[in-house]
Order: sequence, then structure tokens, then C-alpha cells
Amino acid sequence: MKKYRLLLLVLSVSLLVVVLSGCFLFKPTAPSNLTATALSSSSIKLSWNGNGDSFIIYISKENPNNFSQLAIVKDKSYIDKSLSPDTTYYYEVRAKNGFGISNPSNMASVTTLPNPPQHPTLKITSTSTSTVSLSWTESSTNVSGYELYRSTDSTNFTQIATLSNTTNTYTDKNLSSNTKYYYKMKAYNNGGESKYSNVVPAITKEVVPSAPSNLKVT
Repeated sequence: MKKYRLLLLVLSVSLLVVVLSGCFLFKPTAPSNLTATALSSSSIKLSWNGNGDSFIIYISKENPNNFSQLAIVKDKSYIDKSLSPDTTYYYEVRAKNGFGISNPSNMASVTTLPNPPQHPTLKITSTSTSTVSLSWTESSTNVSGYELYRSTDSTNFTQIATLSNTTNTYTDKNLSSNTKYYYKMKAYNNGGESKYSNVVPAITKEVVPSAPSNLKVT
């Protein structure tokens, strides 16, 4: 009787080992090629390769060693929303099926885009018969550059210059004398463009006629 009990115990243990081994063998492999792409100042797109019934996404904000579960999805891509601008996020993904959860994927990180800058304030500083000089003050510190626009009717504007963030003056040259021009501008960075600035008008000066010559008295 003891022999049968011992045999039954051995068979039970062996079966348990087989079952556990099967679970290990059929557990999904870790997802691969995880990528993270910043879409805006508040969203990041994730994509990866892998097999599994579902995928568990983990996130860590500005720290690659402090992950927490973000979402469980069926697809092999995910858009994370409502994030902070200009902030680095780290991600890992694990696959899941009926036999268990995989090891983590490669870690992917990306920084969200900054918020678009505020619009600058534009003003006219001087005019001549063929030039208009402008200056502006910026309302944001995260400016990459500026775009300047000109119009002769205050409605149809054409871009006339792209300027770096290190300058705040510009002289528009080769203009017609005694003509009214309108100007506006906007700032931009990786996160987008600002609204347009105020519109400022300027009139170039009239050309002074030359003095008469060869005056004779008869």
C-alpha cells in the first residue's frame, strides 16, 4: 500500500513538473522593437512587435527605474495622452497570455514637444523712402524663430522673412516711396506656431524733389 502511495506521489509531482514546464514554454516572449514618438506637447505614440493575447504597458516619468502600469491593450500600438509638455517619459511593454506574462520589452523613451510660444509684440521703429524698420518683444522663452509677413491692403499678407530667435529687429528694404505697408509676425518652436502678433502700419516717406537747376533771369 505504501508503494502505491509513493508511486502516486511521484506521478503527481512529475505531472506538476510537466504542467509547470509547459506553462513556462508557452509563456509569451518579450515584445521587441518598442518605439516611442512624440506627437505633440501632450501625447506620445508607442508601437512594438510581439505575440500574446494582450499587452501590458508600463510608464515612468523622468525616471527609468520607477515604472507603473499604464494600460492593457490588444493592439501593438498605443497613444498616451494628457501628458506634460517638454517632459521625458520611459516605457516598457510585456505580453500576456493564458500561460503567463513575458519579460519586459526594450525600454523606449521620448520627450514631449514644448507648448507653442506666445505671440510677439511688434512695432515700427523708423521709415525712409524705401525702408521700414521694425522691432519686437517676445512673450515666451521657448522660441526657435520668427516669421515676418507684409501686406499692402492689411488683408493679404505674404511672408517676407524667417528670423532666428537671437534677433528682435528687421529692416524691410527696396520698398516704394510714399506707400502704406502693414506688418505682422508669429513665433514658432518644435511644438508649433504662436498666434499672429498685432498688425502695425507704416508709410514710407515721400521722395523729396530735386532742387531746380539752371535758373536764369532775362
